[in-house]
Amino acid sequence: MTNNTTKLSNGYEMPMEGLRTFLLTPAEAQASSEAALKDGYRLIDTANTYLNEKGVGRAIKESDWTVMRSLSRPNCGPVSMRMTHRLTRRLNILVWM
Repeated sequence: MTNNTTKLSNGYEMPMEGLRTFLLTPAEAQASSEAALKDGYRLIDTANTYLNEKGVGRAIKESDWTVMRSLSRPNCGPVSMRMTHRLTRRLNILVWM
């Protein structure tokens, strides 16, 4: 894995490579996320509609990575905050904005 990043309009750096969990079961998402985190990945794509967020959350929680940033539409204010808080509860991890 390379450490290539791109700079977002808000100044944050986002990894150019990540793990996509679409179509994975929760167990597969957890195992894949654990392996990806051990291999240095810092971007894991998950969504409520994938139905595997809890598996990803368990992998993040069991790793040393307990802080996660959720990026949705930039500058969307309260909607983004509500979405982030729901994600925090579903994944059972700490989210810093």
